[in-house]
Amino acid sequence: MSSFEKYHGLGNDFVVIELKSENEISVSESVRLCDRHFGIGADGILYVLPASKAQADCRFQMVV
Repeated sequence: MSSFEKYHGLGNDFVVIELKSENEISVSESVRLCDRHFGIGADGILYVLPASKAQADCRFQMVV
């Protein structure tokens, strides 16, 4: 996994991770990262992925 950043505001916190593909982290790993006792602790994860269209710089996938 790549390095991550954690952002918060208005009572919510999210982990932001840049990935090369959607399959780089499994659903179970995402759930484990959000665990407040055994993981990073967050309300969800925002994945930054490569663009799927030439006009875009990147795309986002949110896992809550």
